Amino acid sequence: MLNIKLHRRKIVFLGVLLELLLIIYGDLYSKSTSINPTIPSLYIQAGNHSAKLSWAPPPGDPPLSYNIYRKLLGEATFEKIDSTVTDTFYVDHGLINDTLYSYFVAALNSDSIESDSSQVIDVLPNNWIVFVEGWDIWRMDAVDADGDSAGDNRVRLTTNPAIDITPDLSPDGTRIVFSSNRDGNFELYSMRSLDGGDLIRLTFNTYTDVSPSWSYDGSKIAYSSDQFCNYDIFVMESDGSGSPTQLTTNPDYDGNPDFSPCGDQLAFDTQRDTIYQIYKMDLSIPSQVECITDSLQGDAGCPRWSPGGESLVLCSRAQEAEWKGLANSEPTFHILTMDPNGVHGKSLTIEFEDYGSGDNMYPVYLAPDFSSPQFDHIYFSSDKDGDCDIYCLEVDSARDVFGVPLRFTLDVIGNSPTGGMREIQPEVIPPACPDSISADTTGKDLGVILSWARNKEPDLAYYSIYRDTLSGFIPTDMLGTLRTTFYLDTNVTANTVYFYIITATDSFGSESGYSGEVRVKTNSSVKEPKHPNEIPDRFALFPNYPNPFNSTTAISYQLSAVRPHRTTLKIYNILAQVVKTLVDEDQKAGYYEVCWDGRDNFGREVSSGVYIYRLEVIGDRLKVTKTRKMVLLR
Repeated sequence: MLNIKLHRRKIVFLGVLLELLLIIYGDLYSKSTSINPTIPSLYIQAGNHSAKLSWAPPPGDPPLSYNIYRKLLGEATFEKIDSTVTDTFYVDHGLINDTLYSYFVAALNSDSIESDSSQVIDVLPNNWIVFVEGWDIWRMDAVDADGDSAGDNRVRLTTNPAIDITPDLSPDGTRIVFSSNRDGNFELYSMRSLDGGDLIRLTFNTYTDVSPSWSYDGSKIAYSSDQFCNYDIFVMESDGSGSPTQLTTNPDYDGNPDFSPCGDQLAFDTQRDTIYQIYKMDLSIPSQVECITDSLQGDAGCPRWSPGGESLVLCSRAQEAEWKGLANSEPTFHILTMDPNGVHGKSLTIEFEDYGSGDNMYPVYLAPDFSSPQFDHIYFSSDKDGDCDIYCLEVDSARDVFGVPLRFTLDVIGNSPTGGMREIQPEVIPPACPDSISADTTGKDLGVILSWARNKEPDLAYYSIYRDTLSGFIPTDMLGTLRTTFYLDTNVTANTVYFYIITATDSFGSESGYSGEVRVKTNSSVKEPKHPNEIPDRFALFPNYPNPFNSTTAISYQLSAVRPHRTTLKIYNILAQVVKTLVDEDQKAGYYEVCWDGRDNFGREVSSGVYIYRLEVIGDRLKVTKTRKMVLLR
């Protein structure tokens, strides 16, 4: 009996001991594995002789510290350069500019057990300004603290006979993204910043893609594209994978986007208020945008965030009186700074009388020098001396101090640093004449429809339409201006011959030569133009013309409700899926015409086939629906 009791006690003791061992081992196991997951979201910024690493902490208990590992290009193994880092960032000083470094980070727990390493990332410390000269992409050393390297080490990175514009240097300094028409229309490309090698085409479409800008971590690229007959803001993966996301759907121009340093906001310029202003959006809610400039003159553009995100630099043609209380004078573009909410604006070039004699544009902050953050360096382009050169300003926003602009290049060929619009026109070359123009009558209810090929210039602002009843006329009176490549002229008379000429105008106000004259005779049955104040007596959706069509067709309709009602006009395929929304707004009584260019809501050409177009008007105790068919033949 005693042996049995001892045996039971021994079993109980062993059970307790085993439980204690499991607890201890489990605690040790938990400690040893609590930070095994890889450190997420590691990214790096290149600076002058320096680099800044930032990362998110691994899940679980906070680490005791972090180990930083580094190696030079060509070295076989990584060297641990610091094991005392407790923050989630690290600045490495004393690096060799224009030399590739690789880094990774690992975390340590309280028992000095190291986690799995982060991904390896590369950085290229530099002191560069990337710029456009003669329609090619160049880089050169920026001015240093003593001014010795101003404009040294100029390297031409592209030599293609096409037009290469709007370059932007990646945050890690290793790549440059830019726009080029080398494949027929302006698309986005990226290349190595050191030598222009490893060229990668990022976009593949028939539209104009310009003004790319890297996100803070280099994973995304924001840019402007005219996929829907006007420029909108899109964002894509920086390697070109996946499908771009459209951030703005405004019918007016949106362009020149720039990510904030923390990556949560985007600044851009737009013409949605009839004059150019600067807007910003919260990227978590892209549909909500905010205007942050209120210049009476407008023409505010090229916004760029400061490295710390505390201010924006931009150019504006605001009247000098708005900034200094001066007498009104012919406005020129000046360089301005303001905080991200649009207040405390300050001109950096109006203060200098010499800089009122020319346009100062395309400002950009130099990448930060993490060892001396007291002054920001702002570079901009100015034609005050007759040709377009790059100038530099030292700015201390905190103390409201800035230096005299220092001339940075001495070339007779125009230059522009990367930044903001980044679309420099060294010789102010006007757009090409619009071509492939066609004109046709649209039936008894419409008039004349014009269509033409899209211009390839990335800074195209609008087309102008001229008309006369005499051949060889001198274009003086415009019918109107528009951004689309089709125009519906309803103010025509039956059985009359008309001649049309079209021109293109860029954002600098340079107008192209006249297009070839196109002739058309209206039908004898065409209705006379409606009086603008005449109210239709019924709702109607008229047959599109031409039908069938192979590129563009016109659709007209009339509304008889006196008060504005929600009006939609949509194109559907035979599966009843929405292909294109042409109208979605409140409209009052009147006569309306719109055109469809055979593209869907994503700007893609749709295939041949039968399509349905449906007009729907909804209001108080009113709902009207009209439907018709059309045929597209490619």
